[in-house]
Amino acid sequence: MLTIGLVATIVAWLVQSAQGTATFETTVLLVIGLVFIPVLIVLTCIPKIPLRLIDFLTVCYIASMSVSCIWLNFYAGSAQSRVALESIYMWLPIIYLFTFFTTNRKRALFLSGLLWLLHLGVSLPFLTQNLVSDMAHINIQFHFMSLLFIAAFNFFSIYQQRLKLAQLNVDEVEVLANTDVLTQVANRRGMIDVLRKEQQRFSRYEHSFSVVMLDIDHFKQFNDNYGHDVGDQILLELARRIQNNLRDVDTLARWGGEEFMVILPETTFENAMHTAQHLCDEVRIRPLVDNHLISISCGVTEISQSDTIATLLKRVDEALYKAKDKGRNCVEGAVIQAVYVDTSDTAIYA
Repeated sequence: MLTIGLVATIVAWLVQSAQGTATFETTVLLVIGLVFIPVLIVLTCIPKIPLRLIDFLTVCYIASMSVSCIWLNFYAGSAQSRVALESIYMWLPIIYLFTFFTTNRKRALFLSGLLWLLHLGVSLPFLTQNLVSDMAHINIQFHFMSLLFIAAFNFFSIYQQRLKLAQLNVDEVEVLANTDVLTQVANRRGMIDVLRKEQQRFSRYEHSFSVVMLDIDHFKQFNDNYGHDVGDQILLELARRIQNNLRDVDTLARWGGEEFMVILPETTFENAMHTAQHLCDEVRIRPLVDNHLISISCGVTEISQSDTIATLLKRVDEALYKAKDKGRNCVEGAVIQAVYVDTSDTAIYA
């Protein structure tokens, strides 16, 4: 906008010079613009100078120029020194828009109101003495139109703030809907969304992923012995410890109760088994809360071409129950094995 103002000032100078209508007063205003606007442009290139200060100086410059032009039009001694107000009236709505665009709503409303009062104060003596003149009628309409512009920009600014607030509320609700309240990791709903995305990525690009389902061993007995408050602390600290031993691309979710699920993108079944065993060891080696030692059981599986989300979850759940049946505190895996079929003519996989 400063560049546009500089170009407009240069064009005005050239037009007045070509027409021979330049006066001392208008020349002074143009020189001030040709000096002040480049200074503002240079200031915008200096990182240490806040943009709010530059915006404020720009508004002050525009206000002083418009007030000076109105004063010259009404009170200049000679007709040649007067400035046509039509161009000023055309640019003022843009000035108000610039004020609301660069500052917050309350500050913009204050600056716009102050600018409007300055214009009214400068033109009021002329209006009281020349109320029936055409110029007075145009000026009165200008003041009313300025008020309408300020009111309109203020209304749209309020609407924009409410729209942003509504969007924030929508985003917060979405985050809450997909987050477990206690552990602050993803909940079942959030994990289902991640599973769908990973399955779509696997179907399109064949980027495999593995799933780990883990469960705290004898957690119901632990709750009965130590209370649900300690049990909640165990769940919270378990989620933190698991999260600290995962990659940034991995997703941890509380599946329900004391069950957690981990999605491991770009991870083969063998690597997922190693990760699950590492998690078991990390949980078992030191207490989570006070001196309470716990252990976990893990089921592991890898996505296959024939899988749906339902079959994938069923298989990893079966692997988890297999680990519990083997005595807990261990890792069991389940994969779909290819069946080799030998015929008389050819051999195929089924």
